[in-house]
Amino acid sequence: MGIKTGIDILKLIELSRNLQDMLGNEGDSYILKAGRTKDLFK
Repeated sequence: MGIKTGIDILKLIELSRNLQDMLGNEGDSYILKAGRTKDLFK
């Protein structure tokens, strides 16, 4: 969409995955499981 939010989504995904590993709990986030839609169509 091209909307600038100032949030680095790649860093947020990486942080979330690291947090899941640290807690030993897999969440329900489809983005963490599959990645970004943009990455699926490289």
